[in-house]
Amino acid sequence: MIFDSLAHITHNGKWFHTEIDASASRLENELKKNKVSGAIISGTPNENDFCLNYIKTQKNKHLIFAPALMSQDIDKLDIFTEKYASRLIKLHPRWLNTDVENKIFQDVLSYCQDNQIIVLLCTVFDRSISQNPTYSLAKISKNFPDLKIIFVHGGNTDILSVAESIRGNQNIILDLSYTLSRFYDSSIGLDINYLIRNFDKRICIGTDFPEHTYSDVYKALKFLNQDLCALEDKGILGKNLLQFIEIE
Repeated sequence: MIFDSLAHITHNGKWFHTEIDASASRLENELKKNKVSGAIISGTPNENDFCLNYIKTQKNKHLIFAPALMSQDIDKLDIFTEKYASRLIKLHPRWLNTDVENKIFQDVLSYCQDNQIIVLLCTVFDRSISQNPTYSLAKISKNFPDLKIIFVHGGNTDILSVAESIRGNQNIILDLSYTLSRFYDSSIGLDINYLIRNFDKRICIGTDFPEHTYSDVYKALKFLNQDLCALEDKGILGKNLLQFIEIE
């Protein structure tokens, strides 16, 4: 099975201040064209309600919602999680304008651990706020051993260091969306090949739609001389993640 680890849609198809099409119809076409069975659809600022309502109208049980926590919701986590009734939540430090080591952020992680909520943690940090991302992510792994976390984008340019830092924690999986498609022809591509060989049960691949599509993913994997059938058999294209979030 091929499953997209991360996708976004917006009610008007606009994607921030770009010309990129983030419409639900485009996502549907991309999934169908590339024989992708489903996706984690993550909320973005002001789009949580739209994403939730969209998924409710779809028959595809493999469209899974991860609402994005915004600053105004931090003080009312019970209300937020009850409203969206999701086992997953997206935490985006840049949108929250905070460092992951901030006490408020740590309290959110603690809440998720206590309530068995799976966290999608964006690892593309604002370096003016987060000085040492690899160290911070390693501390999360150590301090929250019972929290299931998807490190979205896998640590970005620090992907290999992040993988090594969380090797002993089976409750963390690395998502390669965006990072694979953007950096495949740099030295990071070699790191990804290494992880595919040696960390295969702990990684998953997605698009970060609408930033990238599966055409971009397949182009990157072809450049890295990766066989799609072999990756699917290893679970990297979907099974690893679905087992991690316990969806059949």
